[in-house]
Amino acid sequence: GQSDAPGRSWGVKWEEKWGDGFNKDGREGSRQGSEWDAMAGGQRERTWGEEHYPDGRMHKYGNSSDGSEYWDAMA
Repeated sequence: GQSDAPGRSWGVKWEEKWGDGFNKDGREGSRQGSEWDAMAGGQRERTWGEEHYPDGRMHKYGNSSDGSEYWDAMA
């Protein structure tokens, strides 16, 4: 869609946790967030997350509200 289309709303929000104060389940840090886009009465949302481990591994996961996307992988 067009970013400047009349009646369109969209956005991105996320949260990050890092460092010595955050070491949940052995993780070094994490990010999680969502993106949304609504226009002409329809809305689509995509949620995602990343878990970062001290050994360099990263777990990436997420999905879209319309079911067109899904991922859950270690990198």
